[in-house]
Amino acid sequence: MPKQSIKVDINTTVFKWLRESFGWTVEDVSKILNTSAKTIELFETGKKKPTFRQLTELSLAYKRPIATFLLSAPKEEKPKPKDYRMLPDKVDVFDKKTI
Repeated sequence: MPKQSIKVDINTTVFKWLRESFGWTVEDVSKILNTSAKTIELFETGKKKPTFRQLTELSLAYKRPIATFLLSAPKEEKPKPKDYRMLPDKVDVFDKKTI
């Protein structure tokens, strides 16, 4: 009997918020899940549901519990601190490692 993957119904705005809060692009997430950028876009628009395994992999990458993907709305985050070490053309643009 072949294994079936469990599809998880998620809030698309939460899914997108998690990616953007880390400063990652759709391509970055697609590399983590070993899938296409189009698939990630389908997750974010709600046209396709991610599997539980994909959410597990993302929760490890985002360093957040899986339950975060099941929130009804994105959590309000504290504003990013002001960093005075930035170049004038890079103000408020943080590196992914910094975030």
